Amino acid sequence: MKESLPTYVVTEDTKGIFEKVNGSKPLSKDFLRVCDDYFNAIQRTIVCGMIEAETRGYPESEINAGLSETVRKELSEDSESYCICLDRYLLKSLEKQFPDRFFRFSITRTLQGKKVPRVGDPSFEAQVNDFKKRYPDFASKQAVIVDDGIFSGGTVRDAVELFRTFDVALSVKRRIGFIGASTFNTDGTRILEPTNNLYDWVDIRDFSPLGGKTSAINRNNRVATSVPYLYPWSYGEGASFKTSPNLFTMSEIIIREYKTLVETFEKQEGRTPLRFRELVDAGFALPVSVATRIPISINDRVVDYLDRCLETLNKEQKRSGFILDMDGTLYLLDGNRNGFTGSSLEKMVCENAVSFIIKNESCSQARATEIYREGINDPIGVSNYLSKRYGISRREYFDIVWDIDPEPILQQYEQSAETIRALSNNSDTKLILLTSAPSSWVSRVLKTLGIDRSFELIFTGEEYGSKDEIFKTLSQWYVPSNFTSIGDQIKTDILPAQQYGFNTFLVTSPDDLTKLTYI
Repeated sequence: MKESLPTYVVTEDTKGIFEKVNGSKPLSKDFLRVCDDYFNAIQRTIVCGMIEAETRGYPESEINAGLSETVRKELSEDSESYCICLDRYLLKSLEKQFPDRFFRFSITRTLQGKKVPRVGDPSFEAQVNDFKKRYPDFASKQAVIVDDGIFSGGTVRDAVELFRTFDVALSVKRRIGFIGASTFNTDGTRILEPTNNLYDWVDIRDFSPLGGKTSAINRNNRVATSVPYLYPWSYGEGASFKTSPNLFTMSEIIIREYKTLVETFEKQEGRTPLRFRELVDAGFALPVSVATRIPISINDRVVDYLDRCLETLNKEQKRSGFILDMDGTLYLLDGNRNGFTGSSLEKMVCENAVSFIIKNESCSQARATEIYREGINDPIGVSNYLSKRYGISRREYFDIVWDIDPEPILQQYEQSAETIRALSNNSDTKLILLTSAPSSWVSRVLKTLGIDRSFELIFTGEEYGSKDEIFKTLSQWYVPSNFTSIGDQIKTDILPAQQYGFNTFLVTSPDDLTKLTYI
């Protein structure tokens, strides 16, 4: 039987966003239809771009209708229950129908993973204090907590914990999500649209200047910045696009579609020109880029800014530069032929992995070593074998096993590091790091070498199976003949790069990198 593809879920809150921007004036029916067209266009773009996943889309109206019906039934059948909604747009009709039994709690996460209220909303403490004033008898009632999706259940747990932090112990009767993992569909949790084998879940707002992960907030929580999930703001990490050969194509199409949406809003709603100041006043963050620099002012017209984004994207695709390996290229190790095999680093990684296995299996060292050797035969590697065995991500595995100080291990890197710093000072040269090492090790190494800000783009081992995948991706982002792949391994750094049309440079010593200043 053919294995089913993972599911890429796309949801929409476009209408809710523009209703908020439009203030008290309701949106026209014509513009609401344009919002539907926009959502459908984004879906089509993702369907064409996501080869390894099946795309499933849920419009705002469907999510709201399903949740409203379910929650209304809960509140009607049990007069001692009340609703806490974690979404800022959903269930507005229920908020009016049950004003004394409905509370909206504002919570989101920053780019760094910190829990914060949404921009413009009160602090967590202020929100909980307001809850206590409005519902003094909450201890005798039960909460129905609602969100648009529940997969790990983390946001719901965070909300409950935040209430507890401020001396409110919620008695949770039910957790309700529109989409979510079927494993959560128990007596305590209701999932309306069970979604198994999830690839990713993204709201289309996060593809626009009004979305993405919050990166910074000012002291009074009135103005914030966020990083949208497309280039030129990011490399699509938030939407699992980073290794997609279609990132730049999808980014251009989606940005153009959003520009058309904004222009239509200006024309039909009489809001010409729509400026970022209005968006900030409505509680939205200013978009910032971690991939490149795009000038932005609070007084800028949104359409003009989007034109600059498209111009930046067009220029990026014509860039030239270098794709560099790390181990054996930027420095040497003390292993066979100055490589990883037989090195102190390999020994430490092996020791940490065996200890990790012993902790998970409660077995002897001999048995743990045997399991480790079984993992080495995995086509991707021991990290893939053990992460599947223990139900964790490869990143989680690497963070534990590769927690190693590189300073006493690295050798012969002074000249190569100096060359990398010099190259990175040239804004016309793009430096890309492509390494099979995990991000936890890479970040430590680059900091030790003093080049932690030199690479514009970094691909680490947990993001792909083989370097061939990344060379294929980059060959569709850029003109391959504009880039040179540099490494010490013919099999992984040179041959696959040549296959996709890149120039290549085989190094025998890190000092060879000094020759790059003449290329």
